[in-house]
Amino acid sequence: MVRKKEGDTEDGDRSDVLYGVTEWEPRSPLDVFFYYLYGALVANAKIVAVGVLVLILFTNVSLALAGLFLNPIVGAFAVVSVAPAGFIAVYVWESDPKAKRPALYLAVTFALGTVATTFAYFLNTRSVGWFEALPFLSMAAFFFVFVAPIEETLKLGAVYVYPFDTDEFGTALDGAVFGAFAGLGFATAENALYIATEGLLGGGGLETVIGRAGVAPAHVMWTSIAGYYLGLAYVTEEYAGVLVLKGLVTVAVLHGTYNTFMTYAPLATGIEPSSVGVQVANLLFLLVFYGGVGYLLHTLIRRYRRAEEEVGVRR
Repeated sequence: MVRKKEGDTEDGDRSDVLYGVTEWEPRSPLDVFFYYLYGALVANAKIVAVGVLVLILFTNVSLALAGLFLNPIVGAFAVVSVAPAGFIAVYVWESDPKAKRPALYLAVTFALGTVATTFAYFLNTRSVGWFEALPFLSMAAFFFVFVAPIEETLKLGAVYVYPFDTDEFGTALDGAVFGAFAGLGFATAENALYIATEGLLGGGGLETVIGRAGVAPAHVMWTSIAGYYLGLAYVTEEYAGVLVLKGLVTVAVLHGTYNTFMTYAPLATGIEPSSVGVQVANLLFLLVFYGGVGYLLHTLIRRYRRAEEEVGVRR
């Protein structure tokens, strides 16, 4: 039985007995510290998330990106390989001259896109063995079921983590712009990784640069399209989930198609991948493929601009 002190009440005794068992409130200085720390974390959840991702960038991806900043050869090759993708990102950015998104927001989104590469690389390398055991079309299944959905979700997640819900995000075209720069960041980190490993270490420097220059624009366009639907979901709350799903599935199918063709086309012809015939076939495929994806992105942007000019589009 708990001895009551003078002046104590039954309620006070009960509270003391149950404290730390079924009841709790911050009493000690340490408890008060955690109370205010939690409040600060909740109030600044976006900043905390960005900080964690940046920390991961400089710890987990430091090896993959080291060459980009420390090795002039890798750095130069990486910049060259993403130059075409950079032009596409700028085109999307400049597609709405009335709304200039701050460069800082774009830079942070770009950085988060490079962070997404970390998770994609880890997940892809750890899971590819599961699909290689399949009896046929193992890599096609890997691309459509795993690689494309994972990478596109991670890139779009980079847009959601920071610019989404900020004052600079409020339209479908905002989503397309930020998506383009998230895709550009992803492509830059991925290209640096491939150039450093397969290119310089593997002895195929120029060939790797050319190959990565071919895929980088696709990352920008895919995430820009998915970002457009994320932005549309922002202003269409009733169907937000449907729109985000539509955007992700669309670009995942495009992504899987690209990877599958580039993998299986040489195998189907029986010709060496480095032969002139295969390179010409790849080039023709890229021209047709990029033409179709680019037209889809251009159609979305044109639809937005038309609505903006005729009826006005407000945040």
